[in-house]
Amino acid sequence: MTNQNFWDTSSIIEFGGGYGNMARIIRKMNPTVTYTLIDLPELLALQYIYLGSLESEKELNIVNIDNPDIVENKINFISSEFLVNENIKLDAESFISTWALTESPESLQKYITKLNFFDAKKLCLASHIDENNFLNNTLDFNKLKKEKVPFLNSLHEYWMK
Repeated sequence: MTNQNFWDTSSIIEFGGGYGNMARIIRKMNPTVTYTLIDLPELLALQYIYLGSLESEKELNIVNIDNPDIVENKINFISSEFLVNENIKLDAESFISTWALTESPESLQKYITKLNFFDAKKLCLASHIDENNFLNNTLDFNKLKKEKVPFLNSLHEYWMK
């Protein structure tokens, strides 16, 4: 789709990590990537357990008030609430979200957009075009490649740069 391997990057921020399988796959392809998962605390706990069962615990870093720094070459876990409330400064070479961002509240979609997806050079968003998707009306699609998601109806798109 982009003619680039998404895992060939030094840092990735994933917004909404499910149970952590994308992080697992990318870390398998690039074990030194700095990977940051932003999600709800309940899902971060699930991701921590899942990824901790596959990688040593020393490869994991929980970002919170007592430990506010992203650690390079590790998987970092940060709650979306902590990110917004503590105004944490993040950047990454790549940003990915598979439906989670466009399913989030409008204020969070606007917040991530205002941060320009953490100034990521590579962007991969899976999007559902519905009334909750505020990004569809705010992004500059002259700078993004759009593709329909195979096997799903026309309301599902990939947005990439």
